[in-house]
Amino acid sequence: MTNDQHLWHNFKAGDKAAFEQIYRQEIGFLGSYGRSLCSEKSLVEDCIQELFVEIWKSKSNLADNISIRSYLLVALRRKLLKPAQKIAVVDLPVEMSDDDHNIEDKIINAEGMEWTKSTLDKAIELLSRQQKEVLNLKFYQDKNYDEISAMMGITYQSCRNLVSQAVRQLQNNAILYKKSVYK
Repeated sequence: MTNDQHLWHNFKAGDKAAFEQIYRQEIGFLGSYGRSLCSEKSLVEDCIQELFVEIWKSKSNLADNISIRSYLLVALRRKLLKPAQKIAVVDLPVEMSDDDHNIEDKIINAEGMEWTKSTLDKAIELLSRQQKEVLNLKFYQDKNYDEISAMMGITYQSCRNLVSQAVRQLQNNAILYKKSVYK
């Protein structure tokens, strides 16, 4: 049994210390991921709090063998997308913790491009919400295609296609932006 499985088992058995450890261990990731879906910081914080209250109340009904982080990220995504669609606040993260690598840095390193951060920010602004989300999950959250497809409710192949299209669109956006700046 892995540490996460042991922790989850103890949490399901009503161990408050295990619940607190899960909260402390996942809150940073949940906050960053939530802000990648919604720029309304208070809404993200409220949804995270609601999520933890709900899982505590329904702990005995939760599945036994899960990835804690994946489960929480999917649950947070579901909570955020309903209100986010109503008030249209979906955007890129507005702030990230110091010890987290931001999505821009990971994409720059992965592609070996010599773009400036501001060029990349402008290129990202032009992506769709779904493209931003898939890039965040792939490059910022370091999720694999299986995890991303499960979280977003799409097929594995659609996930791979979406990542590929998003990266290609990001490159095109950056090139167009650089051309417009350096006329």
